[in-house]
Amino acid sequence: MILSEAVLRRPLRDRSAMARQLDALVVASRQHNIKIRVLPLAAGLFRSAFTGTFTMLDFPTEVREPEPTTIYMDGPCGAVYLDKPHEIQTYEDLALARRTGARWRRLP
Repeated sequence: MILSEAVLRRPLRDRSAMARQLDALVVASRQHNIKIRVLPLAAGLFRSAFTGTFTMLDFPTEVREPEPTTIYMDGPCGAVYLDKPHEIQTYEDLALARRTGARWRRLP
């Protein structure tokens, strides 16, 4: 998971809700399969900043016929699924740019 530093610094009106959200991130970060990275404000804007959130779905190959990697995005009009090779490559490039610009932050 890659978060912009801005989302961690932007205060909510409900301070207790913000505290609960931060606590949830700490709990999630303790799971073996979840890593949280923070994209610092000093990194500036990346092209990927304008794509919004997306999830890359990789499916098990040993269970049945392999399914292609799929990009999932949720928006105000519903979900979008992309699975064409050029679409996957575009989002893999964006994910790499985000990962290389983000720093590991150890949560308490």
